[in-house]
Amino acid sequence: METLKNLSREGKLVIVTIHQPRYAIYRLFDTVTLLSRGETVYHGSANNAIDYFASIGYKCPDRENPADFFLDTIAKDELKQPTIEDFIVKQNLPEIYERSEMYSILQTS
Repeated sequence: METLKNLSREGKLVIVTIHQPRYAIYRLFDTVTLLSRGETVYHGSANNAIDYFASIGYKCPDRENPADFFLDTIAKDELKQPTIEDFIVKQNLPEIYERSEMYSILQTS
């Protein structure tokens, strides 16, 4: 991973698909794309992902691996049976992301 990080610093585009990386690997990422059922839940700075999820009501506990937290949060969203409250109060994660300021900024750049 360090070699890939060095290549990216040299201006080379590096794309990695990795499932549930440990924190030592996650912290090397500049940008992450998180998917749920093939739809984007988050795309942006790896450093800002925790703040983004906190802003929509999913706070990552201290000392938890962000990758584990994102996987658990996204899996819960996929597996839970919707209730009336979910339809009234919450939308699914891809819809929330598509209405976010971060998504709007990425679409205009």
